Amino acid sequence: MAEEPSLAVDCLGLTDGLRIIVVTAHRRESFGTPFRRICEAVRALAERRPDVLAVYPVHLNPYVETPVHEILDGVSNVTLLAPLDYASFVACMRGYILLTDSGGIQEERPSLGKPVLVMCEVSERPEAIAAGTVCLTGTDPERIVGAVSSLLDDPACYKRTTSPPIRTAMVMPPRESSSSSSAEWHPLALPTGYAH
Repeated sequence: MAEEPSLAVDCLGLTDGLRIIVVTAHRRESFGTPFRRICEAVRALAERRPDVLAVYPVHLNPYVETPVHEILDGVSNVTLLAPLDYASFVACMRGYILLTDSGGIQEERPSLGKPVLVMCEVSERPEAIAAGTVCLTGTDPERIVGAVSSLLDDPACYKRTTSPPIRTAMVMPPRESSSSSSAEWHPLALPTGYAH
């Protein structure tokens, strides 16, 4: 059962040094297999990384709620929350990394100063990707885990995604083999005349 929304702020304050990964996923385009893959990525990340706490305010849509609880209930470093009011959600966004399929969070990212990984195959915010303010990972669990691991393990990578002005776009390359345990960030030159 998801915890009460008012606990969102409390759980971010009592983390015993764990880095918070805030998860939001609820898009209709992801329902079914892609959505299950997102949940599997969160589970794999939590199981491989005892140094993180995944905090996930769960949308009440049964196409979201059912797979989230089937896959993530009982994982010790995953906290499932009931839907949050706006103030509590903003408090949650103080987390270390944001994993999302939300277009709104992609738009808000520049004001958050946090890395945002977009768990969609295509973003309706290509300007955010071009500006380097978000990274499109898709729904492949290994790509998501690899991107998060890169941010957790490489301070320079983390800084590049949070320090304005961002002069390069960061994208996850296609996964070449299943043996790859981490992903690399590849900077792309921005178009001539890009203004920041």
